[in-house]
Amino acid sequence: PRASGEAGTVRPVLKDETVTYTGDPQRYHGADGIEGISSVALTYTGADGVESTTAPTNAGVYHVTAIFSPDANHTLAPGGYSATLTIRKAGQDTPMAVLESSSSHSLTVSAIPGAEYSIDGGTAWQTSNTFSGLEADKNYTILVRMAEDENHTASGSRPVSGRTTDTPVDILDTDMPAYSTVYNGNRQPYPYTSLLTEMEGIRSVSIMYVGTLVSGKPYETSEAPVDTGTYKVRFYLVAEDGYDLTAEQVYADMTISKAPQTMPAAPTIARCTTTTIALNPVPGAEYSMDGGETWQDSPKFTGLTLSMPPTA
Repeated sequence: PRASGEAGTVRPVLKDETVTYTGDPQRYHGADGIEGISSVALTYTGADGVESTTAPTNAGVYHVTAIFSPDANHTLAPGGYSATLTIRKAGQDTPMAVLESSSSHSLTVSAIPGAEYSIDGGTAWQTSNTFSGLEADKNYTILVRMAEDENHTASGSRPVSGRTTDTPVDILDTDMPAYSTVYNGNRQPYPYTSLLTEMEGIRSVSIMYVGTLVSGKPYETSEAPVDTGTYKVRFYLVAEDGYDLTAEQVYADMTISKAPQTMPAAPTIARCTTTTIALNPVPGAEYSMDGGETWQDSPKFTGLTLSMPPTA
């Protein structure tokens, strides 16, 4: 740092400064150690126009304003004192990547956080590590690099070679067989999943049950249902390496019907008057006194006209 001016008068000369992003705040040092100056306060203004006394961290160009306080033996020449602090973007190492899987129409390479991928020599880049819609039985070269971001330049690219296969897996053109069963109080899984799991080229099958219960409540879970209702069984398929699925989801219909009930014992009369008949309650039962035209939950009938109480 330098200063100019007459004897006893200090006029600091500030120079622009350029550093590289490190992830830590980076203070401007061009105002340090100037003879005749006892202290200095710095403010930083970035591209957003916001002033701050805190040293910046992110890459960018900052306008630095210095407010000097001279010591007891010097005076400060009038004027504004400023400089430019530039924080350049840091470079990134070229990532390591390999081919993870291939099918007849897609290639997948290593998934790397912050990376981007190109299959056309670097003309177009994407964040997904999978390329689909490719020609079967063909060689491809995928470039992998760390993408440019706020504080880093793009890294060098690494080529990964791969070849699509010529072995597609033909999934059933129609839905899986429908399945109907009767409520039994237990979970009842769809029984024909093996039609998919035993197919050549299928690595895994996961299941989701989606439907509506008799109560009207929606149902969607991987657990097999218990209650009566209609369900759509949804199968999610994953292919083995070297195979390509013609469909990634398959469906089946499933119904759980209500179970029949039997009366454990004939009801008995608990109490009877000329206007009331009360039966001993049976859990879960309903009652009718008009031959089944109407039913009620209560085992008690009132408002009757009987010549004499019946006997049980």
